Amino acid sequence: MPRSLTRLPSADTLSPYVLAAVDHILEHFSTIYSIEEVSGAIGCNYHTLRGRFRRETGLTMKKYLSLVRLEKSCELLQDPVIQVKEIAWKVGYNNESHFTQVFRQTFGRQPSIYRSILLSRRLATVFGEIHSE
Repeated sequence: MPRSLTRLPSADTLSPYVLAAVDHILEHFSTIYSIEEVSGAIGCNYHTLRGRFRRETGLTMKKYLSLVRLEKSCELLQDPVIQVKEIAWKVGYNNESHFTQVFRQTFGRQPSIYRSILLSRRLATVFGEIHSE
């Protein structure tokens, strides 16, 4: 799995509204359809929250939401039984092609290829352990 995509500055440097937004995104990433929903859910003006979030984290809320979804998708791709289109849906994308496009832009390869690499590495590790016994 890639290094943590969603690492943010220390919580003690973030304002309460930004912390609340981060918590809301982490808890509801698969059902958030617009960033305005986040500001409404935490009771903060959208424009105020948008500016604070970017200033304090260095990311837009939209980018952070995307990274949270991608990080979760990497976890789900480790399970060879779950289809890529189901993973796309589970992490909040309405269609597989958009998910694949965002994934490829971030990681340089399609989710299915990423999964193949993960599984190959896992098999190599298992075979290495068997041969070393």
